[in-house]
Amino acid sequence: MGCGQLRQHMVSESLDLKQFQFACRVGLMLATATENENDGA
Repeated sequence: MGCGQLRQHMVSESLDLKQFQFACRVGLMLATATENENDGA
């Protein structure tokens, strides 16, 4: 999984917004999850 960067550090650098938004959602879920959230309790 990346963060949506395409051809990073080049003049033609661009961003894949779909990949960027997915990475942001995953990061937010990881940052806000609790230890007991997925243990079935």
